[in-house]
Amino acid sequence: MPTCHASMSVEAALSCARPRCKAAFQGLAASLLIALAVPASPASAATFLVTSASDTGPGSLREAIDLANGSPGPDAVAFSIPGNFVIESELPPISDDLGIYGGGAYPQTIQIDHGRIARIFRVSPGVIVSLDFLVITGGRAPTVGSAPGYGGCIYNAGKLTLTQVRVETCLADHGGAIYNASDAELTLDDSRVDSGTALLDGGGIYNSGSLQLSDSILRNGYSNRHGAGIYNSAGASVHVVSSTLEKNVSNRMGGGIFNAGATVTLRDSAVVGNFAVDMGGGILSDGATASVTVRNSTLSGNGISMTSFNGGGAILSTGSMLLIHATVVDNSAPFGSGVAGQFSSKSSIFDNAGENCGQTPGLTMTDLGQNLASDDSCASFGVVSASALKLGPLADNGGLTPTHALLPGSVAIDHATACTDNLGNAVGADQRGQTRPMDGDGDAAALCDSGAYEYADGIFANGFEELVTP
Repeated sequence: MPTCHASMSVEAALSCARPRCKAAFQGLAASLLIALAVPASPASAATFLVTSASDTGPGSLREAIDLANGSPGPDAVAFSIPGNFVIESELPPISDDLGIYGGGAYPQTIQIDHGRIARIFRVSPGVIVSLDFLVITGGRAPTVGSAPGYGGCIYNAGKLTLTQVRVETCLADHGGAIYNASDAELTLDDSRVDSGTALLDGGGIYNSGSLQLSDSILRNGYSNRHGAGIYNSAGASVHVVSSTLEKNVSNRMGGGIFNAGATVTLRDSAVVGNFAVDMGGGILSDGATASVTVRNSTLSGNGISMTSFNGGGAILSTGSMLLIHATVVDNSAPFGSGVAGQFSSKSSIFDNAGENCGQTPGLTMTDLGQNLASDDSCASFGVVSASALKLGPLADNGGLTPTHALLPGSVAIDHATACTDNLGNAVGADQRGQTRPMDGDGDAAALCDSGAYEYADGIFANGFEELVTP
């Protein structure tokens, strides 16, 4: 982990905006960023300062991006003045490696002038860009003729990293807040996407490339069709780590995530309070090539609003779905309130409104062992009463994402005697980062608990930093 200081190179600054470095980074503000112009290679980099809140002209953000595009090699844009930067049209496409740093005590806000239809940022193919400590808001992707608009606030065709960034209140046909193109890479680190609206698919993010979320939040997204949080198109991949998808609403399918024959992994994460009208309140994964893996994660409070025979309150899957140490509780649907369709599960907990699992003809449920369910709808899972599970409410129980704690005396404590995943690899921590296994029942034998939470008699040690959301 680099130490932030005033003489660091541009390349070092691009990787410096982690939470533990951020305080130092903010304190240095403009003086730090001026110093970033030191040569890091035979080709000197440059720092361009934003000295004016005007949309155009000398010292504007628009001019700084233009100058950086014309300067070979990785450059930086910094702000010497605080403020709310209102632009009337899309900023110049970023066509050369660049870091844009908000700095200061508060993030810089970049927004579209009220009533105008324009995206804010576009990253060109092959370009490496870092956006740090910014609020990006109010963008709306324009349409060209009958062609849909993509990426209300950000269109990424390169390699883009957002660190401590908020992307809010954006609108597009696809990718209300962000569109990530085919072959592009998008990383959100300690960031938030809020209130993105898609007239078609992907209220928060429409992903056609590689997407990674770390210590981040996607919430309050809306899609008129599929994937209010994330729409993951065929051939793409999504990796969600220590992040939360919450309160996203789809008018059709996949409230949290719609996975269209692609790949999704969730680890140490929470999918909570998402809804779809039709199917897959939390996640809908569709197609023979679709693959979803959920490890040490909580799916809670998701649901389907249609009252007919539609399913998958938390998950509906027609492809490959693997749950390892998942907690799937308090979800609701007319069919398969927890999971509907095809899936395999190990060391997980199911306690939902209505039947926990919905069996679909031609699709199979596979019990890999050590699962617990509050009814007999889930293959050969162990059946226990809801009261015997003794689950606490969804809450901040430590770590970066909400969990349902196991309360003293829960039958899930020390239930997973084989503390391994489906491939026999050791499982060393729970969703919060709490060490597994622990001796939760006091019999001097440390065994894993089923579900995403490891009971440790009040002891919690995770080694993570708190999520810092600007």
